[in-house]
Amino acid sequence: MNYSPPTPRLDAGAIRFGLFHCCAVLVAHAVVYLLHEYSHSVVAWLLGWKAYPFQIDYGAPTVLNLLFQSDVGDGVDYAPILAAGHGAQASLIALSGLAFGNVLPYLVVCRLMASATAGANRWLLAALYWTALMCAGNVWSYVPTRAITTHADIALAAQGWGVTPLQLFPFVLVPALALVAHFFLVTYRRSIGRLTASVPGGTACVVLLSAYWFFAYFGSAGYDGGYGPVTQAFAMVSRCILFPLVGMWMWMDAQAVAEAPASSLWGVKRKA
Repeated sequence: MNYSPPTPRLDAGAIRFGLFHCCAVLVAHAVVYLLHEYSHSVVAWLLGWKAYPFQIDYGAPTVLNLLFQSDVGDGVDYAPILAAGHGAQASLIALSGLAFGNVLPYLVVCRLMASATAGANRWLLAALYWTALMCAGNVWSYVPTRAITTHADIALAAQGWGVTPLQLFPFVLVPALALVAHFFLVTYRRSIGRLTASVPGGTACVVLLSAYWFFAYFGSAGYDGGYGPVTQAFAMVSRCILFPLVGMWMWMDAQAVAEAPASSLWGVKRKA
């Protein structure tokens, strides 16, 4: 007698779950991306180098730009700032995108995720989770990926301080890796069980989206060599090695969390 394995099926709840998370990813990406660029612009305005705080370059109204903000830029002209001898101000503006547009929002979102309201509302928790991932992913796309390069934020910060990107690298690498580690070891682990509970394929959906966006999307910056060979090497490692390896770890860790006899989600007890 031949054995026919059951055919996996997606019910309406699973489809709704997947669509919600795909949409939440795009919205969170847009919000965090704009926060990053606005941070550059606002700090430049506060220092007197821009006429308006939200005067950024929004790019062309194409589908690609609307979905992924691929043409959006901060609109800051660093040349006159550096030429005037205000290198420290140029460095502050260059790093403000990461500091005020990514790191600070990440800390705020983590605080919100720890609230009882977020712990009891899976959809709210999902929106906060993807926002946290976008914040951490943006950091990853700069440090380490685009830190040792000839242009972009880290190179501009190094130029303003009169050092090389390689000399600045260790000082930005340590806090960046600490934030990335916190996302995977704390934020992800505390969220995955509540996000995907009782949803067929839910864990696979969140793990695939998380690993892809973090290591294949954000980690691919400079994959074409446009930021130099070091950035290209980092991008290749992120996209071709870390994407599958960390994705495997996320999947196995999610199973371990689900099988734990008792744990808590941001302070809210989860039943065994």
